[in-house]
Amino acid sequence: DVRSRRSTRHWVLPLVWVLACLLRSSPSLEGQDLPPEPAYRYLFVVDLSRAMAKDADAVRRAVHEMVLSGFGGRIRPGETFGLWTFNERVNTHHFPPLTWVPGRNEEFADHAFRFLNVQRWEKTARIDDMLAEVSRAIPASPALTVFIFSAGPVPMKGTSFGDSLAAFYRKVATDPSRPRKPFVTTLASAKGEIVRASVNFVGDPLEVP
Repeated sequence: DVRSRRSTRHWVLPLVWVLACLLRSSPSLEGQDLPPEPAYRYLFVVDLSRAMAKDADAVRRAVHEMVLSGFGGRIRPGETFGLWTFNERVNTHHFPPLTWVPGRNEEFADHAFRFLNVQRWEKTARIDDMLAEVSRAIPASPALTVFIFSAGPVPMKGTSFGDSLAAFYRKVATDPSRPRKPFVTTLASAKGEIVRASVNFVGDPLEVP
């Protein structure tokens, strides 16, 4: 009946989230082949290093607000968004990718918030390893926007944006008045190529390509 269908739908995301947490802690996954990544439209990549721990709540809220807004109203039905994490390892399969359904903004946003809320913020961040995984996701999608939340700079060597981003990081590193907040580096790609890059601080308004 209608009540039964609503009840079942209500438990779908919590159940998926619980299964993801079980998989996260299961040692039997070591060395096993993982499923291929989907063609994401939007992707969060969150630094879980110790350096980010004091700003964990601000990161969770920023992700929640972005999903709640439907990525500024730009995500379309059937498009997929994901959430990766990294410190000494890059975790691309702990958060099951979600396919966008209109009207489920709050449900999806709460799901992402709960996922981040149970993570451990520890160890150090391996930015190069994270960027290597992101570079593999870019060709898989005709249009992808990546939001990288990190304690330190995200170097984009070998790209047309590398010099300008490096100049920004050098400037803020010597500016005593700059906000002591994590960076949010936004990368927008089309047809397998990065076409736009920008840097903000967590808590600042983010422009969604």
